[in-house]
This record gives sequence, structure tokens and C-alpha cells, in this order.
Amino acid sequence: MKGYYIYCAFSMMLALYVYDNHSAVSLFLLIVLFIFQWLQCPRKVVIASALLSVLCVYLLAEANNHNKTVLLAESSTFIGEISSVPHSDGDKLTFKFTVQNEEVMAFYKLKTLEEKQQLEKLTIHQVCQLAGQLTSPSAARNLHAFDYQQYLYHQSIHWQLNVKRLDLAKCQLPTLTPLTYLTFIRQKGINYIQQNMSDPGAGFMQALIYGERTGIEEESIKRYQQFGLIHLLAISGLHVGLLTAMCFYLLIRIGITRERAITLLLLLLPVYMVLAGGSASVVRAVFMSMLMLISIKIQRKILLVDSISLAFMSMLLFKPYYLFDVGFQLSFAVSFALILSSQTILPRFHSSFSQLMAVSAIAQVSSLPLLLYYFYGVSLLSLPLNMVFVPLFSLVVLPLCLLILFVRIILPGVSELLEQILHVLLLACEKLLDFF
Repeated sequence: MKGYYIYCAFSMMLALYVYDNHSAVSLFLLIVLFIFQWLQCPRKVVIASALLSVLCVYLLAEANNHNKTVLLAESSTFIGEISSVPHSDGDKLTFKFTVQNEEVMAFYKLKTLEEKQQLEKLTIHQVCQLAGQLTSPSAARNLHAFDYQQYLYHQSIHWQLNVKRLDLAKCQLPTLTPLTYLTFIRQKGINYIQQNMSDPGAGFMQALIYGERTGIEEESIKRYQQFGLIHLLAISGLHVGLLTAMCFYLLIRIGITRERAITLLLLLLPVYMVLAGGSASVVRAVFMSMLMLISIKIQRKILLVDSISLAFMSMLLFKPYYLFDVGFQLSFAVSFALILSSQTILPRFHSSFSQLMAVSAIAQVSSLPLLLYYFYGVSLLSLPLNMVFVPLFSLVVLPLCLLILFVRIILPGVSELLEQILHVLLLACEKLLDFF
């Protein structure tokens, strides 16, 4: 199957779209793909593609069958567990709340500043008693507009809970499992940055280290979105690859053997996946990094295209709803394009500048159809700005964020100078985007 997993991945994707959207175009493309595989690929590839496509459609059908609510709209009192990091924005507190093994999206209007400060002590996995009213999420009111109801459905969420009463005294922390303990540690890390650092540094550190963008001001988010730079604020393959390389170098330098360093990284990468929020781009990056480390450990080379194809297939088999996540689609579209062009397009460019320009152009072109389909616009300045911001964030901002967090824990006084450098750097980025 070496070099052929990509056909299985595309077959699974098209089969899911045929089943979910009853798309004639997807059906036609799927038939063409199978004819091509029959003519050009070994029979085991065709059989594997067919079986995996059927399995994936079956898993999606099962997911749809079980994706139903058990809660009653008349309910007014709820006892359950906070299942996401609570986020306060102005006078609104938002978090996911699990009741009877079903998640709802909870909203609470904060009444006073004192109450806001008090409820900032809420943590993920606390068991609370709430009083409120269940309402159905809003569907799209205009054709092709964002469908919040569908968005929540793919997360198996069917209700919004408008909380009327939330008493911190009635919340308690249950016995934590290893997995829930990691998510608890993640919130502690996010809160530590928020409480000990000033903006904009705090928000960007939360985004780049823990995958939590809620700490960045909405205006800043809009600026980065407008210029196609929002991917810089999400943990991706570049972040995970850089972290893996840094950790591997440090482990080797302190005297750990190459084999043990790889084994240790294989154990630590899933832990970081949870700490980083477990988004689709993080899962993809961690899975691919682990596959590459395993190939080095067993001394069997794995093709990059096989690595990303296996990550794609594994994620869809684990959760077919991933396919309808915009972050999942953009992450794989750009990564697929860069990997497929690495043997044909990129070798034609020899200087670092021309290679950076080529990589940015490929990333922009591959993401363009999705950006136009979902967001109806693209910035003409996206390409030149990516050429400036990608190396800046990869080589300066991200390492600086990691260094600040490490130094602050060990030597709090020394970190102030580094924090000031980060602060000035991010403000300069803001002013540059404001200028454009």
C-alpha cells in the first residue's frame, strides 16, 4: 500500500459527501476515482478504498442515529459537569455543560463585576447545579449563511442553556481521571498566563501554547482573519514540528540516547495534544509527527503523503463529523498541497526567499476555494503578508512565548524583559495590519 493511501483517503471523503449531501458531483468524482484506481492501482488498493469508504459511511450513519437529544425543553434545573474551559466576554460567561451524558452550550449573563471575578474561579470538570431554560440553536436565516445549529449538531449539541442561576458554592470538583486531569492542567496553564501577563502577550501565548484564542481581543482576531493570517494563531504542524525538534535536541544534549528520546516524545506528544486543546489541526500534526518518529525508530521510511493520508483516514474513522469542520478541511487541504508539491514545484526554487514565496503561494491557492466557499472573500495582501508573518511567528514569536513561560516559572524576574520584547513585537504587528 506504500504510496497508495491517498486514494483511500479521497475515496472515504467523497463517499461521506455523497451520503451526507446526496451530491451528484461527489458521486461522479467517486466513480471516476474508482475507475482510475481499477485501471492504475493494484487490486488491494481498490478493495481497501471500497471497504474503508463503506465503513466510513456506516460510522457516519451510526453517528447520525445516535446524535439525538434526551433532554426535555421543559426542564428548568440541571445537575451536570462543566466540560469546556469557561470563557467570559464582557458580561457573558460561556461554557459547555454535560447533563445526562449530553452536552449543551451554556450562557450566563454576569450581573456585577464582583460576580464576574467570583465566577472566574469556575474550572472545567466541576459538577454544578444550574437553573435555566433550554432553547434550540438558531439555524441559518439566509441562504449559505453560517448555520450555528448545524455547527453544534456536528458536535452532538442540540440545545442552548440560558442559565438564570449559577451558584459557585454548589459546584464541586469530582475525582479526576488521567485524561480529565490533563484538561484541568490546561485550564490552570491558561489562567496562569492570563493572571501573570498583560495583553496582547497573554492572549497570543494562550493561543500559541494551549490553542485557546478567546484571550485575544476580537478586533485583533478580525485583523488576522481579514488578511488570511488567522492560521498563525492556531496550533498546527509547524508548531508541533518545532516543539518536537526542540524537545528532541534538548533530550539529546542532556545525554539521553536517540532511541529513548524518540520513545519519550512518542509518550509526550499525545499529552501535548490534550494540553493544546485537541483541535483537528493539532490531532493531525501530532499523528503525523508520531508516525515520522515511529518510522525513524523502526528504520522504515514512511512517505509524507502516506503519513498525512493515514492521519486523514484515522481521524475520519474515529469521528466522521471531522469532515465538516472548516479547520479540518483547511488544515488538510494546505498540508496535502504542500506535500504533493514538495517533489515537483518547490525543487525549482533555490533561494530561501523564492522557496518562502512558493510555499506561501501554494498555501494560498490551495486554501482559496474553501475561503471563498465559507467566507466569501480573500485579501489580495494575504500572500505578501504571509511571507512576512509566517517566518516571524515561527522563528521569533512562538519560541519567545515558550521561553517566556519557561523562564517565568523558573526565574520570574528575568522574564519581564522578554515579555516587554514580545509586547513591542505584537504591537508592531498590530500597527502594520492597521496600516494596511
